[in-house]
Amino acid sequence: MPASYPSNYPPRVDHYQTMEATSKASPEASPETTTEDKLDRIAREFHFCPNRIWQVVKDLEENAMVKILEFLVRLRRKKESIGSQVGHEICGFEFCEKARIDFTGVVQRHVCDDKDCEQYDFDMSLLDEAVEEGELTAWELDCSKPIERPTPYMAVSHVWSDGTGSGPWASGKVNKCLYDFFADIAARFQCDGIWWDTISIPTGKTTRGKAIATMHRNYESARITLVHDAFLREWEWVDAETACFAISMSPWFSRGWTALELVKSPKVKIIFRHNVIKDLDQDILSKVNPSIPEHRILSEKIKNLRGGAIASIDQLLGVLRARSTSWPRDIAIISAQLVGASVEPSLSQQEIYREALRKVGEIKSSHLFHNSLTMVGDFQWCPTNLLEMPPATPKDTTLKITKKGGINGRWLWSSDIKTVKNLIILENMHRIQRSRVTRILQNSEGPEHQYRILVDPKYKKESGFKALLVLEGTRRGGPMHVEFIASLKFHSRMEALKLKIDWKESNVTIVGNNFNRIQSAIFPVTTPPLQRTEPSDNNNADDKAKLEAANPDENTELHMAAQSGDTEGIQKLLTSTSPYETNRFGMTPLHLAARDGRTKFVKELLLHHDFMHDAPTFDYGDNDSWTPLDHAVWQCHEGVTKAIFEHRYFSPEILNDQDELGQTTLHLAAERANRTIIKGFQLEDIRGRKVVMDIVCESNQNIFHRAALGGSREVIKELWKKAVKFYENDKEKASEMMLEAVDDNDQTPLHIAVQQGNFDAACELADLAPHVLEIEDCDNLTPLEIAIDNNDEEIVQELHERIISNELSSVTGHVYLNIIKKLTAGIPAGHKSLESRNREGKTPLALAAYNGWFSVVERLLRKKANPEAKDNEGKTPLQLALKDAEDDDIDSFVVAKLLLRSKDQEHLIEKLTTSEASQILRMALQQRTKGIAKLALERSRADVHSSGGTLTPFEYAIEWGDKEILDLLIQKTPPIPDPNIDKTINLILEKPSSAAILSKLIKANILPLDESDRRKVVLDYAAKNGHIDLMEQILEKVLMVDYTASDSTTPLFDAICFLSFTGHVRIEVVFQRGTRLGSPQKCHQPETFLIENTREQIVKKLLELGAKPGATDENRQTPLFQAVKRGYPGIVKLLLDHGANVNARDSEGKTPLFYANYETTKLLIDRGASSEIPDKNKKSVLQYAIDQGDTRALDIYSKQGIKNKNKAQEVRDYLQKNPSRRI
Repeated sequence: MPASYPSNYPPRVDHYQTMEATSKASPEASPETTTEDKLDRIAREFHFCPNRIWQVVKDLEENAMVKILEFLVRLRRKKESIGSQVGHEICGFEFCEKARIDFTGVVQRHVCDDKDCEQYDFDMSLLDEAVEEGELTAWELDCSKPIERPTPYMAVSHVWSDGTGSGPWASGKVNKCLYDFFADIAARFQCDGIWWDTISIPTGKTTRGKAIATMHRNYESARITLVHDAFLREWEWVDAETACFAISMSPWFSRGWTALELVKSPKVKIIFRHNVIKDLDQDILSKVNPSIPEHRILSEKIKNLRGGAIASIDQLLGVLRARSTSWPRDIAIISAQLVGASVEPSLSQQEIYREALRKVGEIKSSHLFHNSLTMVGDFQWCPTNLLEMPPATPKDTTLKITKKGGINGRWLWSSDIKTVKNLIILENMHRIQRSRVTRILQNSEGPEHQYRILVDPKYKKESGFKALLVLEGTRRGGPMHVEFIASLKFHSRMEALKLKIDWKESNVTIVGNNFNRIQSAIFPVTTPPLQRTEPSDNNNADDKAKLEAANPDENTELHMAAQSGDTEGIQKLLTSTSPYETNRFGMTPLHLAARDGRTKFVKELLLHHDFMHDAPTFDYGDNDSWTPLDHAVWQCHEGVTKAIFEHRYFSPEILNDQDELGQTTLHLAAERANRTIIKGFQLEDIRGRKVVMDIVCESNQNIFHRAALGGSREVIKELWKKAVKFYENDKEKASEMMLEAVDDNDQTPLHIAVQQGNFDAACELADLAPHVLEIEDCDNLTPLEIAIDNNDEEIVQELHERIISNELSSVTGHVYLNIIKKLTAGIPAGHKSLESRNREGKTPLALAAYNGWFSVVERLLRKKANPEAKDNEGKTPLQLALKDAEDDDIDSFVVAKLLLRSKDQEHLIEKLTTSEASQILRMALQQRTKGIAKLALERSRADVHSSGGTLTPFEYAIEWGDKEILDLLIQKTPPIPDPNIDKTINLILEKPSSAAILSKLIKANILPLDESDRRKVVLDYAAKNGHIDLMEQILEKVLMVDYTASDSTTPLFDAICFLSFTGHVRIEVVFQRGTRLGSPQKCHQPETFLIENTREQIVKKLLELGAKPGATDENRQTPLFQAVKRGYPGIVKLLLDHGANVNARDSEGKTPLFYANYETTKLLIDRGASSEIPDKNKKSVLQYAIDQGDTRALDIYSKQGIKNKNKAQEVRDYLQKNPSRRI
């Protein structure tokens, strides 16, 4: 069993049987397998990572786990709509292989068709400047520079594994197509900038650390966060619960940083298949039915990250443990930012964890029962890695974390270690802890020892006994302070002894791990006075530099207290620090406390202002022109907002103050869609100070435009009540000024709600002002047309119903398949609406034909829609179906077939242009549809040689090979154009019936062979494959037999070399036909014939027709060499009879005699071959025979006569000595 599997998990098997989603084969129907096994099987069936499945179910009870299994079984019905995960074949429940891969080098993805667009190059030095100045590092959409606050921007949350990181390139470089893709989405959601870590994190060491330490601020301040995950983009939008499951399974949801981004982002948008974008809160989480257990389970883990800062250690551990792929230091930073702790980038990993623990403020007793080494100094009870803390239970005692890192709470304690020391289990402890505990147990015999065991009082009578081993400091009547040493577990016999131990209960503080610290915690230590030293200029400069480094934001102590929310000592701080002082960013302490939601601190500060009878800094704008109330409203801190609203110095007129973009607090509140805040403000106070409702920002948007961005129906209702009241109950005036008002893009609030895909907001605004449905924006689009562009079926349906019920006109430019299906379903046959036209003059049938929606075309034709109706450009539906269609565009071809299906519609093909007719012929031949192909050939103006597609119609016909279509083509086809001939010949040579096709084309004069190379290719094919009739047909037309191929061979070589055989007289041969002169392919039917006769017949025919026996190949070998090598004496004789050079030499200097067997040696010698010609090694075939002792060859050479007398004598002597070997 793999180590990555849980201990209770059965061994993995190699083959899985698919469970059927029926009652007979339900998940419960196989008692021999566990639920975990079934989950693994179905995970592999869907190609999901088992580890991601396990993260969803691991904390569930068995019955809940079965519910998830049942959900997965039902998911089979949606199999075409779901994505899959590649590369997880060997993953297990507790280990994901891909989670351990470094994806930072993954090449950046392209979203353009050619996958080779240019790159944008961002000036990353500008980011260093922005960070130093406290500005944002989001870029303007035109890539020119970082934006300035409070410009709205979109943050991108992604995973690098899908190619949205920087990849191996230099920082600052991104693919143009990918950036433009994000920029278009940002513009759609009314954002003027993009924050994307690939281009938004500076490269300087110091500035990069600062940027990462405040990473969460980039998401907190974003108008929207766009989630991009390639896995999620494979999922079609179906419903909310399926989306929850897809998100839970996604690589994006498994990362630490993305969990932080999810927690901090005000509004999250997720891209699904076909670029459908859905709002996480409004479209997904709010639509899940919590009464269905599996739906509630799938949504809970996501919802837990949408409730603001993490409030407990268990909640934090639950988030982090499921995301163990981040670097250890990153996990520490993420944990601090998740709980809302402010940390400096220079802090160590342990210091960051300490700040996170201080921020949470408490732990449970069970968190201390770990077996890990602990931190040094403060927080000595805490493991160095926070993730090693065990989970707690609701029953555990709560322990408070002190400022100095101790933990305080109620414990049972005893010094009776002697009674229990033999029952302590030491085996599972860390080696260092085990050594320490062993030594303590050995020295704990004396009555004066200071070691104690602590037990949670709530578990005194429970089984599973465990305790803490601690060291008590000297106590003089004060509270008990101890030092953590280790957690202990005991053997089962401890259950009987624990009641006999003398337990005492008291309040205990566990402090740091040195005795002096324990003493100082009990008795305050008076520090000696500092020695006064004379200051120097250098010392002052050094001190100033240190102070600036430690406090780069120029915060006062009151600012720091506001950030942490620490209210202890606030009154003392207020005596020495003014609440009106600002830091580097122009923020007062009230700004910081309001921004971070420190409600208690805000109230204390406001009480101080009451006491001092001075006005708080409600209307103070920081460097970005935002007031404390603006920050609180944007972050949806309702407690802070309420405290400010209720303060006696608060005036409604403050809500009229505008920031640098002209936004009021109400603009921000409406966009953040918080009904409590919207409901909380008063239009007018008792002094007559009023809120002005119709203020517009720089882009001419009022608060309803922003409420449309926010997407809350309830907020729009609340604002509408106040708007009507503001206009003295004149609803028409309120509608005109607020709902019909257009911004700089001529968009009303309804346009924006539809553009954002905010269903509830769109419905409410359409109900309040239905006539707005007729208003067009700057792109001449109505709200309905925008919904159609976004393929938003639900909104289209709702708006369409309101248009009909209010008898409004609606002109649509185009409609998507799933929408038009519904809109056309109820139209009766012959109804006049079937002939309604849009601005381009297109009817519904024309629109469906153009988009390839064959099911809609079929429905409309049944309802008697006119197939000959022309649009403004004079195009019929058939012509529109063919427009921009590819050869393999099946949908468009099916539409064309439907439009030509009946006899009374066939004439439509005659009205097509040559290009259009050629296209439909190409598609028919490519799809091998004989009826349409014949119709196009017989009745259209199709050009069979047109080159508009991958192949010409003629080439598709060759590839198909249908005899009837080929014969029809040959009757109507002019000669093949010169540019097409080579491709046609190659296609023919790939067919089993190549010879017959070639013969037909040559006979009909369709295949011109004027070019010698082409003639020789065909002749070469015939020679290789023994097609004598075809050879004769070609050679009778053109006596060209000496074609030289790329390897310098001629057909004569082919006839000798390329016919392989085995056996005797009559053998079965499967010809090897070259598709492009060398790429062999098996014939469909073997042919049987006499190999030797056939080969010699071909050679004889070629020689008689003038083939040159002296032609050489790339090795300078003639056909004679090949015949000799293969031992073909008949062909050797034929070649010699036709003048082949018997002593020709190849590139190695060898003659044919070097390669001859005994039979062909005699033939060659008889024809004058010399045995004394040396090769490149200066050795003759005669010398080789001597060296090898080949007396048979020497005998042949000797009879022929050896010119060199010395050699002749040497041979005679050798043969006399070895007479027995002579033949």
